[in-house]
Amino acid sequence: MAGGNYERGMYNQLMEVMARLGKVEREAAATHQRDQEEIRELKATVTRQEKKIEQLTEELERFQSKDKTDSHNSSKPPSSDQKPSKSANEYNGRKKTGKSSGGQKGHQGRTLKIEDVKKKFEKAGLKIKEQDIGDRSRPCKEHMILDLNFGAVATLMRFHEDENGKYSIPAEYRSEVIYGDGIKAVVALFYGQGVQSAERIVEMISAISGKTIELSEGTVFNWLNEFKHNAEPDVQTVEDRLVDYHQVHTDGTNVTVNGVQSFIRNFSVSDWTLYVAMDTKGHKTLEKIPFLQRYRGILMHDHETSLYKYGLDHVECLIHLIRYLTKNSEDTGHRWSQKMISLLLSINEYRKKLKAADKTEMDKETIKRIEDRYDELLQEALTERKNGCKLRWALKEEKTLLNRMKKYKRNHLLFIHDFDVSFDNNMSERDLRKCKNRQKMSGGFRTKKGKEIFCSILTITETCKRQGMDLMQAFRSIFQRKRVFA
Repeated sequence: MAGGNYERGMYNQLMEVMARLGKVEREAAATHQRDQEEIRELKATVTRQEKKIEQLTEELERFQSKDKTDSHNSSKPPSSDQKPSKSANEYNGRKKTGKSSGGQKGHQGRTLKIEDVKKKFEKAGLKIKEQDIGDRSRPCKEHMILDLNFGAVATLMRFHEDENGKYSIPAEYRSEVIYGDGIKAVVALFYGQGVQSAERIVEMISAISGKTIELSEGTVFNWLNEFKHNAEPDVQTVEDRLVDYHQVHTDGTNVTVNGVQSFIRNFSVSDWTLYVAMDTKGHKTLEKIPFLQRYRGILMHDHETSLYKYGLDHVECLIHLIRYLTKNSEDTGHRWSQKMISLLLSINEYRKKLKAADKTEMDKETIKRIEDRYDELLQEALTERKNGCKLRWALKEEKTLLNRMKKYKRNHLLFIHDFDVSFDNNMSERDLRKCKNRQKMSGGFRTKKGKEIFCSILTITETCKRQGMDLMQAFRSIFQRKRVFA
Protein backbone atom coordinates (compact mmCIF):
# COMPACT_ATOMS: atom_id res chain seq x y z
CA MET A 1 0.00 0.00 0.00
CA ALA A 2 2.85 2.26 0.83
CA GLY A 3 4.28 1.68 -2.62
CA GLY A 4 0.95 2.43 -4.20
CA ASN A 5 0.63 5.70 -2.34
CA TYR A 6 4.12 6.67 -3.38
CA GLU A 7 3.39 5.95 -7.02
CA ARG A 8 0.10 7.82 -6.81
CA GLY A 9 1.90 10.77 -5.23
CA MET A 10 4.53 10.76 -7.98
CA TYR A 11 1.81 10.58 -10.60
CA ASN A 12 0.00 13.54 -9.08
CA GLN A 13 3.22 15.55 -8.93
CA LEU A 14 3.92 14.66 -12.55
CA MET A 15 0.46 15.77 -13.58
CA GLU A 16 0.91 19.05 -11.70
CA VAL A 17 4.25 19.60 -13.41
CA MET A 18 2.76 18.79 -16.79
CA ALA A 19 -0.15 21.11 -16.07
CA ARG A 20 2.27 23.89 -15.14
CA LEU A 21 4.33 23.16 -18.25
CA GLY A 22 1.19 23.27 -20.37
CA LYS A 23 0.27 26.59 -18.84
CA VAL A 24 3.78 27.94 -19.46
CA GLU A 25 3.61 26.66 -23.03
CA ARG A 26 0.22 28.30 -23.57
CA GLU A 27 1.43 31.56 -22.05
CA ALA A 28 4.60 31.35 -24.16
CA ALA A 29 2.50 30.66 -27.26
CA ALA A 30 0.20 33.59 -26.45
CA THR A 31 3.21 35.83 -25.82
CA HIS A 32 4.78 34.66 -29.07
CA GLN A 33 1.53 35.33 -30.94
CA ARG A 34 1.34 38.82 -29.42
CA ASP A 35 4.96 39.41 -30.35
CA GLN A 36 4.30 38.23 -33.90
CA GLU A 37 1.26 40.51 -34.15
CA GLU A 38 3.32 43.44 -32.86
CA ILE A 39 6.07 42.61 -35.34
CA ARG A 40 3.54 42.46 -38.17
CA GLU A 41 2.06 45.79 -37.04
CA LEU A 42 5.53 47.32 -36.80
CA LYS A 43 6.40 46.03 -40.27
CA ALA A 44 3.12 47.40 -41.63
CA THR A 45 3.86 50.74 -39.95
CA VAL A 46 7.37 50.76 -41.39
CA THR A 47 5.95 49.94 -44.85
CA ARG A 48 3.41 52.75 -44.56
CA GLN A 49 6.07 55.18 -43.37
CA GLU A 50 8.42 54.15 -46.18
CA LYS A 51 5.60 54.64 -48.71
CA LYS A 52 4.75 58.00 -47.15
CA ILE A 53 8.40 59.05 -47.23
CA GLU A 54 8.55 57.96 -50.87
CA GLN A 55 5.41 59.98 -51.64
CA LEU A 56 6.69 63.04 -49.76
CA THR A 57 10.08 62.75 -51.48
CA GLU A 58 8.35 62.53 -54.86
CA GLU A 59 6.12 65.49 -53.99
CA LEU A 60 9.18 67.49 -52.89
CA GLU A 61 10.93 66.70 -56.16
CA ARG A 62 7.77 67.72 -58.05
CA PHE A 63 7.68 71.06 -56.24
CA GLN A 64 11.40 71.55 -56.84
CA SER A 65 10.83 70.81 -60.52
CA LYS A 66 7.93 73.25 -60.59
CA ASP A 67 10.11 75.89 -58.97
CA LYS A 68 12.64 75.42 -61.78
CA THR A 69 9.96 75.96 -64.42
CA ASP A 70 10.46 79.15 -66.42
CA SER A 71 10.31 80.41 -70.01
CA HIS A 72 12.96 77.98 -71.28
CA ASN A 73 11.02 74.83 -70.35
CA SER A 74 7.36 75.91 -70.27
CA SER A 75 4.87 78.36 -71.76
CA LYS A 76 5.60 80.94 -69.06
CA PRO A 77 6.60 84.37 -70.41
CA PRO A 78 10.23 85.58 -69.96
CA SER A 79 8.98 88.27 -67.55
CA SER A 80 8.15 85.52 -65.04
CA ASP A 81 11.80 84.44 -64.89
CA GLN A 82 12.87 87.23 -62.55
CA LYS A 83 14.60 86.03 -59.42
CA PRO A 84 16.61 87.99 -56.83
CA SER A 85 19.83 86.46 -58.14
CA LYS A 86 19.06 87.12 -61.79
CA SER A 87 20.09 90.35 -63.45
CA ALA A 88 17.73 92.34 -65.65
CA ASN A 89 19.41 91.44 -68.94
CA GLU A 90 19.39 87.68 -68.42
CA TYR A 91 15.67 87.13 -69.09
CA ASN A 92 16.18 86.34 -72.76
CA GLY A 93 18.88 83.75 -72.06
CA ARG A 94 21.59 85.53 -74.05
CA LYS A 95 25.19 84.85 -73.06
CA LYS A 96 27.42 87.69 -71.89
CA THR A 97 29.99 88.73 -74.49
CA GLY A 98 32.17 90.85 -72.23
CA LYS A 99 31.80 93.78 -74.64
CA SER A 100 30.84 97.23 -73.43
CA SER A 101 27.49 98.77 -74.34
CA GLY A 102 27.11 100.82 -77.52
CA GLY A 103 29.13 100.83 -80.73
CA GLN A 104 32.27 98.70 -80.70
CA LYS A 105 35.77 99.77 -81.69
CA GLY A 106 36.00 100.15 -85.46
CA HIS A 107 32.24 100.50 -85.80
CA GLN A 108 31.23 102.87 -88.60
CA GLY A 109 29.24 105.60 -86.86
CA ARG A 110 26.30 107.39 -88.42
CA THR A 111 25.97 111.13 -87.89
CA LEU A 112 22.68 112.89 -88.55
CA LYS A 113 23.01 115.22 -91.54
CA ILE A 114 21.23 118.56 -92.06
CA GLU A 115 20.07 117.51 -95.53
CA ASP A 116 18.44 114.40 -94.11
CA VAL A 117 16.51 116.49 -91.58
CA LYS A 118 15.45 118.98 -94.27
CA LYS A 119 14.03 116.17 -96.40
CA LYS A 120 12.06 114.76 -93.47
CA PHE A 121 10.65 118.18 -92.56
CA GLU A 122 9.71 118.83 -96.18
CA LYS A 123 7.96 115.47 -96.40
CA ALA A 124 6.04 116.21 -93.19
CA GLY A 125 5.10 119.71 -94.40
CA LEU A 126 6.98 121.43 -91.58
CA LYS A 127 8.96 124.67 -91.80
CA ILE A 128 12.49 125.08 -90.48
CA LYS A 129 13.23 128.23 -88.53
CA GLU A 130 16.38 130.13 -89.46
CA GLN A 131 18.66 132.23 -87.29
CA ASP A 132 21.77 134.15 -88.39
CA ILE A 133 24.64 134.83 -86.02
CA GLY A 134 27.17 137.42 -87.19
CA ASP A 135 27.43 139.41 -90.42
CA ARG A 136 24.91 137.97 -92.91
CA SER A 137 26.97 139.27 -95.86
CA ARG A 138 29.87 136.96 -95.03
CA PRO A 139 30.16 133.17 -95.71
CA CYS A 140 28.61 130.90 -93.10
CA LYS A 141 28.58 127.33 -91.77
CA GLU A 142 25.27 125.71 -90.97
CA HIS A 143 24.45 123.78 -87.81
CA MET A 144 21.00 122.70 -86.71
CA ILE A 145 19.19 122.29 -83.41
CA LEU A 146 16.60 119.53 -83.52
CA ASP A 147 14.06 119.72 -80.72
CA LEU A 148 10.41 119.29 -79.81
CA ASN A 149 8.10 122.18 -79.02
CA PHE A 150 5.41 121.21 -76.52
CA GLY A 151 2.66 123.71 -75.92
CA ALA A 152 -0.98 124.52 -76.37
CA VAL A 153 -2.25 126.13 -79.57
CA ALA A 154 -5.51 128.09 -79.60
CA THR A 155 -7.21 129.22 -82.82
CA LEU A 156 -9.94 131.83 -82.50
CA MET A 157 -12.51 131.26 -85.24
CA ARG A 158 -14.68 134.23 -86.29
CA PHE A 159 -17.82 133.34 -88.23
CA HIS A 160 -19.33 136.45 -89.83
CA GLU A 161 -22.95 136.77 -90.73
CA ASP A 162 -23.95 136.61 -94.38
CA GLU A 163 -25.94 139.16 -96.36
CA ASN A 164 -29.12 137.78 -94.81
CA GLY A 165 -27.81 138.27 -91.28
CA LYS A 166 -27.39 134.53 -90.65
CA TYR A 167 -24.37 132.66 -89.33
CA SER A 168 -23.30 129.46 -91.12
CA ILE A 169 -21.53 127.64 -88.29
CA PRO A 170 -20.72 123.91 -88.77
CA ALA A 171 -22.25 121.49 -86.29
CA GLU A 172 -18.86 120.57 -84.81
CA TYR A 173 -18.57 124.14 -83.46
CA ARG A 174 -21.72 123.84 -81.37
CA SER A 175 -19.71 124.67 -78.21
CA GLU A 176 -17.76 127.89 -77.72
CA VAL A 177 -14.55 125.93 -77.11
CA ILE A 178 -13.84 122.63 -78.82
CA TYR A 179 -10.75 120.42 -79.00
CA GLY A 180 -8.81 119.76 -82.19
CA ASP A 181 -7.83 116.47 -83.77
CA GLY A 182 -4.20 116.89 -82.69
CA ILE A 183 -4.85 116.68 -78.95
CA LYS A 184 -7.28 113.78 -79.48
CA ALA A 185 -4.64 111.90 -81.48
CA VAL A 186 -2.05 112.48 -78.73
CA VAL A 187 -4.47 111.17 -76.09
CA ALA A 188 -5.12 108.02 -78.13
CA LEU A 189 -1.36 107.51 -78.61
CA PHE A 190 -0.74 107.89 -74.88
CA TYR A 191 -3.47 105.33 -74.13
CA GLY A 192 -2.50 102.75 -76.75
CA GLN A 193 1.17 103.16 -77.59
CA GLY A 194 2.18 104.82 -74.33
CA VAL A 195 0.09 102.39 -72.25
CA GLN A 196 -1.08 105.11 -69.87
CA SER A 197 -4.23 105.31 -67.75
CA ALA A 198 -6.77 108.11 -68.24
CA GLU A 199 -5.63 109.72 -64.98
CA ARG A 200 -2.00 109.87 -66.11
CA ILE A 201 -3.01 111.15 -69.55
CA VAL A 202 -4.86 114.06 -67.93
CA GLU A 203 -1.75 114.88 -65.87
CA MET A 204 0.59 114.71 -68.90
CA ILE A 205 -1.61 116.91 -71.10
CA SER A 206 -1.75 119.46 -68.28
CA ALA A 207 2.05 119.42 -67.93
CA ILE A 208 2.71 119.61 -71.70
CA SER A 209 0.29 122.52 -72.15
CA GLY A 210 1.61 124.48 -69.21
CA LYS A 211 -1.68 123.87 -67.39
CA THR A 212 -3.63 125.70 -70.09
CA ILE A 213 -5.53 122.51 -71.02
CA GLU A 214 -7.15 120.74 -68.08
CA LEU A 215 -9.04 117.67 -69.28
CA SER A 216 -11.29 115.36 -67.31
CA GLU A 217 -11.00 111.58 -67.35
CA GLY A 218 -14.50 111.46 -68.80
CA THR A 219 -13.40 113.61 -71.76
CA VAL A 220 -10.44 111.29 -72.36
CA PHE A 221 -12.70 108.24 -72.35
CA ASN A 222 -15.16 109.92 -74.72
CA TRP A 223 -12.35 110.62 -77.20
CA LEU A 224 -11.10 107.05 -76.97
CA ASN A 225 -14.62 105.78 -77.59
CA GLU A 226 -14.86 108.15 -80.57
CA PHE A 227 -11.59 106.68 -81.90
CA LYS A 228 -12.98 103.14 -81.61
CA HIS A 229 -16.17 104.11 -83.43
CA ASN A 230 -14.37 105.99 -86.24
CA ALA A 231 -11.74 103.25 -86.65
CA GLU A 232 -14.27 100.45 -87.25
CA PRO A 233 -13.97 100.63 -91.09
CA ASP A 234 -10.17 100.39 -90.86
CA VAL A 235 -10.34 97.52 -88.35
CA GLN A 236 -12.66 95.77 -90.80
CA THR A 237 -10.11 96.36 -93.55
CA VAL A 238 -7.43 94.68 -91.42
CA GLU A 239 -9.69 91.65 -90.97
CA ASP A 240 -10.45 91.55 -94.71
CA ARG A 241 -6.73 91.55 -95.54
CA LEU A 242 -5.93 88.83 -93.00
CA VAL A 243 -8.54 86.50 -94.50
CA ASP A 244 -6.49 86.37 -97.72
CA TYR A 245 -3.28 85.10 -96.08
CA HIS A 246 -2.13 81.49 -96.34
CA GLN A 247 -1.04 81.42 -92.68
CA VAL A 248 -2.05 83.60 -89.72
CA HIS A 249 -0.38 83.61 -86.29
CA THR A 250 -2.64 83.70 -83.24
CA ASP A 251 -2.33 83.57 -79.48
CA GLY A 252 -4.23 84.78 -76.43
CA THR A 253 -3.10 86.42 -73.21
CA ASN A 254 -4.95 87.11 -70.00
CA VAL A 255 -5.67 90.62 -68.72
CA THR A 256 -7.95 91.80 -65.93
CA VAL A 257 -11.11 93.88 -66.22
CA ASN A 258 -12.01 95.39 -62.86
CA GLY A 259 -10.05 92.60 -61.17
CA VAL A 260 -11.69 89.77 -63.15
CA GLN A 261 -9.60 87.70 -65.56
CA SER A 262 -10.36 88.04 -69.25
CA PHE A 263 -8.37 87.75 -72.48
CA ILE A 264 -7.08 89.51 -75.59
CA ARG A 265 -6.33 87.51 -78.75
CA ASN A 266 -4.29 88.61 -81.75
CA PHE A 267 -4.24 87.52 -85.39
CA SER A 268 -0.99 88.57 -87.07
CA VAL A 269 0.91 88.46 -90.34
CA SER A 270 3.87 90.48 -91.58
CA ASP A 271 1.79 93.51 -92.70
CA TRP A 272 -1.39 93.36 -90.63
CA THR A 273 -2.39 92.56 -87.07
CA LEU A 274 -5.81 92.36 -85.44
CA TYR A 275 -6.55 92.44 -81.69
CA VAL A 276 -9.81 91.03 -80.36
CA ALA A 277 -11.25 91.37 -76.83
CA MET A 278 -12.45 88.06 -75.32
CA ASP A 279 -14.15 87.03 -72.08
CA THR A 280 -12.67 83.51 -72.12
CA LYS A 281 -10.42 81.39 -74.35
CA GLY A 282 -13.02 78.67 -74.91
CA HIS A 283 -15.31 77.69 -77.80
CA LYS A 284 -18.20 79.94 -76.80
CA THR A 285 -16.05 83.03 -77.17
CA LEU A 286 -14.06 81.87 -80.20
CA GLU A 287 -17.19 81.17 -82.23
CA LYS A 288 -18.21 84.82 -81.82
CA ILE A 289 -15.03 86.11 -83.53
CA PRO A 290 -15.96 86.99 -87.14
CA PHE A 291 -12.43 86.43 -88.47
CA LEU A 292 -12.38 82.79 -87.32
CA GLN A 293 -15.72 82.19 -89.00
CA ARG A 294 -14.36 83.56 -92.28
CA TYR A 295 -10.76 82.28 -92.34
CA ARG A 296 -9.94 79.32 -94.58
CA GLY A 297 -6.17 79.13 -94.25
CA ILE A 298 -3.60 77.75 -91.77
CA LEU A 299 -3.66 78.87 -88.13
CA MET A 300 -0.34 78.90 -86.28
CA HIS A 301 -0.82 78.58 -82.50
CA ASP A 302 0.56 77.08 -79.28
CA HIS A 303 -1.41 73.81 -79.17
CA GLU A 304 -4.81 75.38 -78.46
CA THR A 305 -7.10 72.46 -79.22
CA SER A 306 -10.18 74.71 -79.17
CA LEU A 307 -8.85 76.40 -82.33
CA TYR A 308 -8.93 73.16 -84.34
CA LYS A 309 -12.57 73.86 -85.18
CA TYR A 310 -11.52 76.84 -87.31
CA GLY A 311 -9.42 77.31 -90.44
CA LEU A 312 -8.60 74.57 -92.91
CA ASP A 313 -5.33 73.46 -91.31
CA HIS A 314 -3.13 74.02 -88.26
CA VAL A 315 0.56 74.24 -87.47
CA GLU A 316 1.80 74.17 -83.88
CA CYS A 317 4.62 76.33 -82.53
CA LEU A 318 7.71 74.12 -82.28
CA ILE A 319 9.47 76.44 -79.83
CA HIS A 320 6.50 75.93 -77.53
CA LEU A 321 6.86 72.16 -77.96
CA ILE A 322 10.63 72.31 -77.38
CA ARG A 323 10.06 73.94 -73.99
CA TYR A 324 7.98 70.96 -72.87
CA LEU A 325 10.56 68.54 -74.24
CA THR A 326 13.25 70.38 -72.29
CA LYS A 327 11.20 70.11 -69.10
CA ASN A 328 10.71 66.39 -69.70
CA SER A 329 14.47 65.84 -70.07
CA GLU A 330 15.10 67.71 -66.82
CA ASP A 331 12.43 65.83 -64.85
CA THR A 332 12.83 62.27 -66.13
CA GLY A 333 16.44 62.20 -67.31
CA HIS A 334 15.23 60.45 -70.46
CA ARG A 335 17.28 61.04 -73.59
CA TRP A 336 14.56 60.74 -76.23
CA SER A 337 13.17 64.23 -75.59
CA GLN A 338 16.59 65.85 -75.98
CA LYS A 339 17.11 63.92 -79.21
CA MET A 340 13.72 65.16 -80.43
CA ILE A 341 14.79 68.75 -79.74
CA SER A 342 17.97 68.22 -81.76
CA LEU A 343 15.94 66.69 -84.60
CA LEU A 344 13.49 69.61 -84.79
CA LEU A 345 16.19 72.28 -84.62
CA SER A 346 18.37 70.57 -87.23
CA ILE A 347 15.37 70.24 -89.58
CA ASN A 348 14.68 73.96 -89.20
CA GLU A 349 18.29 74.84 -90.00
CA TYR A 350 18.20 72.58 -93.05
CA ARG A 351 14.97 74.21 -94.22
CA LYS A 352 16.55 77.67 -93.82
CA LYS A 353 19.44 76.62 -96.07
CA LEU A 354 17.01 75.32 -98.68
CA LYS A 355 15.01 78.55 -98.60
CA ALA A 356 18.21 80.60 -98.85
CA ALA A 357 18.98 78.63 -102.00
CA ASP A 358 15.52 79.51 -103.36
CA LYS A 359 14.20 76.00 -102.80
CA THR A 360 10.48 75.77 -102.14
CA GLU A 361 10.18 72.19 -100.88
CA MET A 362 11.99 69.16 -99.51
CA ASP A 363 12.30 65.98 -101.52
CA LYS A 364 9.97 63.15 -100.56
CA GLU A 365 12.79 60.86 -99.43
CA THR A 366 14.07 63.43 -96.92
CA ILE A 367 10.56 64.02 -95.61
CA LYS A 368 10.07 60.27 -95.09
CA ARG A 369 13.39 59.97 -93.20
CA ILE A 370 12.37 62.84 -90.93
CA GLU A 371 8.95 61.36 -90.21
CA ASP A 372 10.45 57.90 -89.58
CA ARG A 373 13.01 59.38 -87.16
CA TYR A 374 10.20 61.22 -85.35
CA ASP A 375 8.39 57.89 -84.87
CA GLU A 376 11.60 56.11 -83.79
CA LEU A 377 12.15 58.64 -81.01
CA LEU A 378 8.61 58.13 -79.75
CA GLN A 379 9.30 54.39 -79.67
CA GLU A 380 12.57 55.01 -77.79
CA ALA A 381 10.55 56.94 -75.24
CA LEU A 382 8.41 53.87 -74.51
CA THR A 383 11.54 51.78 -73.91
CA GLU A 384 13.08 54.39 -71.62
CA ARG A 385 9.86 54.60 -69.61
CA LYS A 386 10.15 50.90 -68.73
CA ASN A 387 13.76 51.08 -67.55
CA GLY A 388 14.31 54.63 -66.36
CA CYS A 389 12.57 57.23 -64.19
CA LYS A 390 10.34 56.02 -61.34
CA LEU A 391 8.74 59.38 -60.51
CA ARG A 392 5.05 58.85 -61.17
CA TRP A 393 4.21 62.55 -61.62
CA ALA A 394 7.03 62.96 -64.16
CA LEU A 395 6.00 59.82 -66.04
CA LYS A 396 2.39 61.00 -66.07
CA GLU A 397 3.38 64.35 -67.62
CA GLU A 398 5.65 62.54 -70.08
CA LYS A 399 2.77 60.25 -71.11
CA THR A 400 0.62 63.31 -71.83
CA LEU A 401 3.43 64.79 -73.93
CA LEU A 402 3.89 61.54 -75.88
CA ASN A 403 0.17 61.27 -76.59
CA ARG A 404 0.19 64.84 -77.87
CA MET A 405 3.21 64.24 -80.11
CA LYS A 406 1.68 61.11 -81.58
CA LYS A 407 -1.76 62.63 -82.18
CA TYR A 408 -0.51 65.97 -83.57
CA LYS A 409 2.52 64.69 -85.47
CA ARG A 410 1.27 66.13 -88.75
CA ASN A 411 0.75 69.57 -87.20
CA HIS A 412 4.22 69.50 -85.65
CA LEU A 413 5.86 68.56 -88.97
CA LEU A 414 3.71 70.62 -91.32
CA PHE A 415 6.61 73.06 -91.74
CA ILE A 416 8.61 70.45 -93.69
CA HIS A 417 5.72 69.92 -96.12
CA ASP A 418 4.88 73.61 -96.59
CA PHE A 419 7.71 76.15 -96.65
CA ASP A 420 5.21 79.01 -96.31
CA VAL A 421 4.34 78.08 -92.73
CA SER A 422 6.46 79.14 -89.78
CA PHE A 423 8.55 77.12 -87.36
CA ASP A 424 7.42 79.16 -84.35
CA ASN A 425 4.71 81.51 -83.13
CA ASN A 426 7.07 84.25 -81.95
CA MET A 427 5.23 86.90 -83.96
CA SER A 428 2.11 86.49 -81.82
CA GLU A 429 4.10 86.46 -78.60
CA ARG A 430 5.77 89.75 -79.53
CA ASP A 431 2.46 91.33 -80.50
CA LEU A 432 0.84 90.39 -77.18
CA ARG A 433 3.59 91.93 -75.04
CA LYS A 434 1.87 95.30 -75.39
CA CYS A 435 -1.13 93.84 -73.59
CA LYS A 436 1.10 92.59 -70.77
CA ASN A 437 2.62 96.06 -70.51
CA ARG A 438 -0.87 97.43 -70.01
CA GLN A 439 -1.50 94.89 -67.26
CA LYS A 440 1.74 95.74 -65.44
CA MET A 441 1.76 99.52 -65.86
CA SER A 442 -1.92 100.32 -65.43
CA GLY A 443 -3.24 97.26 -63.58
CA GLY A 444 -5.47 96.12 -66.42
CA PHE A 445 -8.77 97.74 -67.35
CA ARG A 446 -11.61 99.22 -65.36
CA THR A 447 -14.28 98.30 -67.87
CA LYS A 448 -14.86 95.87 -70.72
CA LYS A 449 -15.30 98.88 -73.00
CA GLY A 450 -11.80 100.08 -72.10
CA LYS A 451 -10.35 96.73 -73.17
CA GLU A 452 -12.22 96.88 -76.48
CA ILE A 453 -10.95 100.42 -77.12
CA PHE A 454 -7.39 99.27 -76.36
CA CYS A 455 -7.73 96.44 -78.90
CA SER A 456 -8.98 98.89 -81.54
CA ILE A 457 -6.08 101.29 -80.93
CA LEU A 458 -3.52 98.47 -80.95
CA THR A 459 -4.91 97.13 -84.24
CA ILE A 460 -4.36 100.53 -85.90
CA THR A 461 -1.05 101.21 -84.14
CA GLU A 462 0.69 97.91 -84.85
CA THR A 463 -0.56 97.73 -88.44
CA CYS A 464 0.65 101.30 -89.12
CA LYS A 465 4.07 100.43 -87.69
CA ARG A 466 4.28 97.32 -89.85
CA GLN A 467 3.55 99.41 -92.94
CA GLY A 468 5.85 102.31 -92.01
CA MET A 469 3.00 104.80 -91.69
CA ASP A 470 3.03 108.01 -89.61
CA LEU A 471 1.15 107.15 -86.41
CA MET A 472 0.25 110.72 -85.51
CA GLN A 473 -1.13 111.39 -88.98
CA ALA A 474 -3.03 108.11 -88.95
CA PHE A 475 -4.66 108.95 -85.63
CA ARG A 476 -5.54 112.45 -86.84
CA SER A 477 -7.18 110.90 -89.92
CA ILE A 478 -9.32 108.66 -87.75
CA PHE A 479 -10.63 111.58 -85.73
CA GLN A 480 -11.27 113.38 -89.03
CA ARG A 481 -13.30 110.34 -90.16
CA LYS A 482 -10.86 109.62 -92.96
CA ARG A 483 -9.74 106.11 -93.90
CA VAL A 484 -6.21 105.08 -92.90
CA PHE A 485 -6.00 101.83 -94.86
CA ALA A 486 -7.14 101.74 -98.45
